[in-house]
Amino acid sequence: MASADEGFPAEPGPLPSGDGRGPARMADDAAAVIAGDGTVIGWTRGAEALLGYPAAEVVGRSAALLLTGPPDPRRTAAVAARCRTGSAWSGLVPLRGRDGRSLDIDVRVTASFQIAGQEVFLVSGRELTPHWTMSGSVLDDFMARSPVGMAVLDPGLRYLWLNDTLERFGGVPREQRMGRRPSEVLPTALAAPIERLMRQVLSTGEAVTDYEYLGWSWADPHRRRAYASSFFPLADAQDRRIGIGYMVRDVTDRWNARRLLALVNEAGASIGSTLDVQRTAQELADFAVPRFADFVFVDLLENPFGGDRPGSATPAEGERPAMRRAGMSSVREGCPEAVVRVGDAVDFVPPPHDAHFLLAGAPVLLPSLDPD
Repeated sequence: MASADEGFPAEPGPLPSGDGRGPARMADDAAAVIAGDGTVIGWTRGAEALLGYPAAEVVGRSAALLLTGPPDPRRTAAVAARCRTGSAWSGLVPLRGRDGRSLDIDVRVTASFQIAGQEVFLVSGRELTPHWTMSGSVLDDFMARSPVGMAVLDPGLRYLWLNDTLERFGGVPREQRMGRRPSEVLPTALAAPIERLMRQVLSTGEAVTDYEYLGWSWADPHRRRAYASSFFPLADAQDRRIGIGYMVRDVTDRWNARRLLALVNEAGASIGSTLDVQRTAQELADFAVPRFADFVFVDLLENPFGGDRPGSATPAEGERPAMRRAGMSSVREGCPEAVVRVGDAVDFVPPPHDAHFLLAGAPVLLPSLDPD
């Protein structure tokens, strides 16, 4: 513990600069020593330079006169208890300068110790750097242009602010959102889970991060997209919940990649369980329904069912290939759509009704399937 003969005066007054060894040495930061009852008993030249008050106007008076608002005894007691355990506390505190200006001060309470038997606290502070305070326009631009959609809502879940990205995601103009809840401007399937989580955050005070969901928006009503959202409570100086912060990212590409990877893994486990060609064809059809289609059939050249050399029966271009049904599957029981059963010869070949499509190895899209 520090004592009066270790660099601190026994009587209130300006703090000496010190020799760099005692706790009074705070470089050029503002520093003060405040008694347990809130009375200022030490005041450095740095503190005077920061707030404008000379020591004579502050020392011996309550530190509450430096606050821009009423003191919070509960919060003060919590900070004091923390410092008594040897832990420091820091936070942004708005203080009033001698000229009446409100200054955002980065305050740090670093120690609790005794001076002449009196408990005191060493407090230092500095104003936010000029680079930060003068770049509010940069911060505004950052929030407006961020690729992440952002919004602030009141406790009634009504929009108070949103950035351009969120406006673009939802396809609802900003002026139509302000003062309204998500359920009043967004599709129900999209708004319902959002509002449920927002109410949960307001109730518990705990943030929800990276909640992923699928849905469509007015910006792209014909395509389902994936979103990842985070919700967190906003609180005032008294730690009262005054609203909700909301951030959302479009993660459709990531979701599709993850879905494709899962699909490939599932296909690898489902198709090709044996070396039997017909069984593999049936497994392929079963896997494709209903993931890709309502009805799938697999027709193979005659050769894979027999013959010495695979592919030896591949017809020349212009010839009509001999095909046979190897497997099929449908969302309807019994495959009522099929006109050919498994194992039967297939007479239908996609246009140009020859081996060209087999030799080219490219997919063919027929908007309308006409056997003729």
